[in-house]
Amino acid sequence: MPLQQNLDMLAGRIAELLAQSETLGEAGDIDGAQAAIAQVETLKVGHRRELNRSDEGKFLPLCRGAGGSPFGRLQTTTAF
Repeated sequence: MPLQQNLDMLAGRIAELLAQSETLGEAGDIDGAQAAIAQVETLKVGHRRELNRSDEGKFLPLCRGAGGSPFGRLQTTTAF
């Protein structure tokens, strides 16, 4: 499955489960609502993993004005 399609599917399922959790909670089914939220948390981890996978191979350009360091100008003094 293409990455964007997978991200969209995960986001849609998360939205469905959040709505289901709200409905269950309003109906007084606290255990069911908590179970749906647990599934949401699991899917969020998968969603973050897919987002990170989409960023693989991308690099930040270095700023030559800062000496070519991605961290800018580093100070060498230490304060205690």
